[in-house]
Amino acid sequence: MRVKILLVLFCSMLANAKTILTQPDLSKININYEKYSLPNGLEVILSPDKNTNFVTINIWYKVGSIHEKPNKTGLAHLFEHLMFEGSKHYAQDQHFKILERIGASNINASTSFDKTNYYETVFHDDLEIGLSMEASRTGFLVLDDDKRKEQLAVVRREREVRYETRPYAQAGLFLWQQVFAPSDPRYGYVIGSHRDLENARLKDLQNFYNENYGPTNASLALVGNFDTVQAKNLINKYFATLPKNDKIIDPKLPIINFNKEEIITYQDRLASVPLIRIFYTSPGLYKEGDAAMDVIAHALGNGQFSRLYNSLVREAKIASSVSAYQQSMQGQSFFCMDVTPAPGVSSEAIIEKVDEVLQALSTNGITDVELQRARNSILTTYFFGLQGLQNRAEILQTYNLYTSNPGFIQKDLARYYSLTLPNLTIVAKQFLPIKTNRKILVVLPK
Repeated sequence: MRVKILLVLFCSMLANAKTILTQPDLSKININYEKYSLPNGLEVILSPDKNTNFVTINIWYKVGSIHEKPNKTGLAHLFEHLMFEGSKHYAQDQHFKILERIGASNINASTSFDKTNYYETVFHDDLEIGLSMEASRTGFLVLDDDKRKEQLAVVRREREVRYETRPYAQAGLFLWQQVFAPSDPRYGYVIGSHRDLENARLKDLQNFYNENYGPTNASLALVGNFDTVQAKNLINKYFATLPKNDKIIDPKLPIINFNKEEIITYQDRLASVPLIRIFYTSPGLYKEGDAAMDVIAHALGNGQFSRLYNSLVREAKIASSVSAYQQSMQGQSFFCMDVTPAPGVSSEAIIEKVDEVLQALSTNGITDVELQRARNSILTTYFFGLQGLQNRAEILQTYNLYTSNPGFIQKDLARYYSLTLPNLTIVAKQFLPIKTNRKILVVLPK
């Protein structure tokens, strides 16, 4: 794929431009790809690029924490680790060693609410090695109790480092669990609980693997320098014989509604200063209003030109930092604003000032300059991200998972150009009302 230099320059223009630039020709913005499926259900996305000597192998399994059952949280993330621990054709501890021996890079994985991805970048002549290893753990992962105990200790330590030794992290989990009922698969977040991880037996792991992994629940993307015919032959050789899984279950998630304002206080033993987090529900990823909430987040809390920064930090001097972001998720998203108060400033004063900013936004809307600044920031980040093979693979996989169209890029970008100032005002009024329909977390140092 070639991302035009003109497009990058377009997105990098001065944020304070006084006029709205015309929409670029989105038909010229694309990632070359081919998509097809194997009889066992594996989706394949091929995006050749002869301007490099490398190829990224990127496989997504449509399994994350929302596929876990009550009292069995953390299994999806545990498998992120277990999948590197050996399969029928590759001995334990050999995955990293083999890839590093051939000079592979960017060998990693991640877990989210609805997917787990694995990836590595290899020299183009080593494509077969990477595909062979990915296919082996897709269909022939070997689990035993020693591996379970070893990786369980790793995951529990990771949970401690990420959430139990960092200021505000436990408070964030606490708020999250005030949003969702214990029966909701999102309740355990992605990391899960110590208790559930400790109680996970080998049988639980084997059942989770059998139910959620395999080619039927996966998509494979190759991005970089490869011969398409050869790649297809290798994919057929290593993946086509894997058995189909007809038991895949797509969980139905309840829609969360905040019908009132609720203020929650949490005492954090690691925090040195307070934090106020204001939490709203918002439209799901790629749904109507999602892009508008992205722009509104930039106008409210992105950088020193944002409204919250101007009002709370520069003018009133009652806060030391502010931020706002749209946490886009499938089905339903969440909009978050974080404020760190200045010494001696009460949470009530912060909330009152934030509400003044929100009221002005709902009454007067955002300006042309704010809209352009948000577009520039979003799209510049977007285009620079597409320069890397791995990032490009992730974009193709993201579009494929959530829209079934890896080439959704033009429609995605068009969302931001279709926004109007009146439309943004309507969205702000609907999803960011003051004194209602939200949860507010007040974190106090303990």
